[in-house]
Amino acid sequence: MKKLSGIDASSTGISLKFDQQIDEAIQNNLASNTTAIISKSGIQIGEKKVNDIPLTPFQQILGIRDELNHRIFLKSQESNIVTEHKTSIQLKNELLDLEAISQQEGKLFQTLIDLTNSVDNTINQSQVNKVQLLYINLKL
Repeated sequence: MKKLSGIDASSTGISLKFDQQIDEAIQNNLASNTTAIISKSGIQIGEKKVNDIPLTPFQQILGIRDELNHRIFLKSQESNIVTEHKTSIQLKNELLDLEAISQQEGKLFQTLIDLTNSVDNTINQSQVNKVQLLYINLKL
């Protein structure tokens, strides 16, 4: 996936590429499962303490990316996959091969990795909220 943030100006007007990519991701990954869409807020038992200093939207996306990597490594270890010197994408592919995750979970994971790797510091809170919605609905 190429760099998504920025503005695309054409004869049809200006559009935000990253917003379109997030909206497509939500539609492709969650629309068929609308009853399973979960929106959560607040702290749950066992969660990290909320920072006193609010994180920027960019920092929040980096945190989501770190959590994605952590979750795929844990899932891989549960499935007895050697994780050393492997990327999260390689681990996702091995989990798919072992049928330890579904095709839909693999697709959503890949989409989230692509989104979190493509942002820059111009991301806004609305975009972060949409990415968080996708992340919350990832069943790894």
